[in-house]
Formats: sequence, C-alpha cells, structure tokens
Amino acid sequence: MPIHHSEIDPWELHLFLVELRDWVLSGEHHMHKISQFQTCQKALEWLTLAQVLSGRHGRNCLFYLGRVGSGRIETDILNRIVGHLTRDDLDVATMLNSLEREIKCKSGHA
Repeated sequence: MPIHHSEIDPWELHLFLVELRDWVLSGEHHMHKISQFQTCQKALEWLTLAQVLSGRHGRNCLFYLGRVGSGRIETDILNRIVGHLTRDDLDVATMLNSLEREIKCKSGHA
C-alpha cells in the first residue's frame, strides 16, 4: 500500500480507502481525483470552498481547471515534505468528498 502504515492502523486505513474509492493513489505521497459537477458554477463554488478548507488544514492541494467550463475539476493532494500520505491528508480528502456531495445535493444532482 502506498500509505504509510505507522500513522494509520489497518482498520482505519480500510475505512479511509472505502470512503476515498474515487481517489487514485500514486506512489507514497500523491492522491488524484477527478470531480464532475453539473455546471461550471457548481464546480467553481466547490473550488472556492475546497481552497479554503485545504488552506486551513495546511495541505498541499493542487486544483486543475482545464475543463472547468464543463464542470470538471481535477485535484491532487501531495505530501512531499513528509514523503508519504498521512492521516491528515486522508482527512482532507474525506472533507473534500463531503463538500462535493453537499454541493451536488444542494443542486439536486447527487
């Protein structure tokens, strides 16, 4: 597994991976996700809130807006400083997922 086990017990890791099934793990320090929203406006609403959330938690999140016009945003969470993903990185990914569900439910398109 590309996530450092000393900081996350196996059961907790399993729960995170179930919750984060739409994230692709790449190496030990990188997660990637593609989010598709109904409209560009919903994608940008999520982006604004996601940037605040990731900034508050001190995470290195990168957002790619190349297809935001069609409602698509790609997100990377990187942890090059520690060299592996941590519980905090997974927590931020979980919060970003929750935020995405909230935005989609608010518009009636879960």
